[in-house]
Amino acid sequence: MTQAHSLRQAASVWFIQLRENPQDESLKAGFDAWLAQAPEHAQAWASINRAAGVMNRMAGETSPVPHALPLPAFRPGWARGRKAGAVLAVGMAACVAGLVFGFDLPLRWQADQYAPAAQMRTVQLADGSSILLAPLSAMRVEASGGGRTITLLRGEALFTVKHDPARPFSVKAGAVTATDIGTVFDVARTAQGANVAVREGASRVETAGPVPETLELGPGAWVRVAGPSVQRGTEPPGHVGLWSEGLLMVENTTIAALAESMRPWQPGYIVVLDKDLARQTVSGVYDLHHPVEALQLAVRQHGGHVHRLSRWLTVISRS
Repeated sequence: MTQAHSLRQAASVWFIQLRENPQDESLKAGFDAWLAQAPEHAQAWASINRAAGVMNRMAGETSPVPHALPLPAFRPGWARGRKAGAVLAVGMAACVAGLVFGFDLPLRWQADQYAPAAQMRTVQLADGSSILLAPLSAMRVEASGGGRTITLLRGEALFTVKHDPARPFSVKAGAVTATDIGTVFDVARTAQGANVAVREGASRVETAGPVPETLELGPGAWVRVAGPSVQRGTEPPGHVGLWSEGLLMVENTTIAALAESMRPWQPGYIVVLDKDLARQTVSGVYDLHHPVEALQLAVRQHGGHVHRLSRWLTVISRS
């Protein structure tokens, strides 16, 4: 996620909070402080302001909307009638939904299989192999007489492969290729590279780059590839692909990283407003099927709270 995208998320949160609490002076003061922190904050706010201006015009407003001002610039748009307010609320929800889903459209065009937010998807292949896609994951399938190749475009998947030495089963995730040697294995494509872990059997992992490597993994073995860096380790085989059972196990993970891990399991954005809170660490096993409750359990020990502001926005803060 880019910094500009993240700032637009934060600006959207401020917009909704200010809209729903127009008399809250402490909220306005906090917003003013946020707006003054950096020019990029003002630019993000201007972007949200322009979107609100479009919604006002759709509701029949003809006066221009200032582009970089706090709440008073918007107030006339929803104060002149319920119809305008309703259209603006729906419009902002649509804008946020567009941010959430719009970036996925090119990915969906490339993919043969896609799992939407908060949903896993099982894909049965003709050869008897099966693939479980994690939420917000996408892949492309290529099968020919000489082999079977899955390209993981984004996210994570658990592969249960019907072994056939005559037709190798390979999974490509960026510069990493994992080939089945009779196995159940997990592959995750990350912003940094890719992770491969074996639950049963064995897998051969090949890395591209200046110094290509070929690694053999057995049950419980994992490898993490991030650019030229290759890390190896082991864990109990039963922990591999634990997400497929709706569980997430973390140890000394920052709240920001935990929120990012929960992101596919909760429709919309999850935003951590407090930077100090975002850096705090947590450990435990969390229920992915109830991400809001899991996050509340995680942040409570650090004085944090989880607020579901709308279907598309979940905010973590200290208040």
